[in-house]
Amino acid sequence: MAELREFVDILRAAGEITRLRLLSLLSEGELSVKDLTEILDQSQPRVSRHLRLLTESGWLLAMRRALGRSFDYLMKPMQRHLFNIY
Repeated sequence: MAELREFVDILRAAGEITRLRLLSLLSEGELSVKDLTEILDQSQPRVSRHLRLLTESGWLLAMRRALGRSFDYLMKPMQRHLFNIY
């Protein structure tokens, strides 16, 4: 039953248009927060908030860049498979 709840939480996290757009972009490969804010034409805090929610729910992996404080994001392989079914 716990696995089913986790699955529902993962799906619920994707249930918003901006997050769906982020998942669509990240299903194609790794992108930085800067890239995503430019593509979506949204503020960095807004995009970061959505990315944090998607990361905490298990959709994404966040990787700190070698220099600086910025992150790159990519979709986890199993979630990519789930998203591509959609």
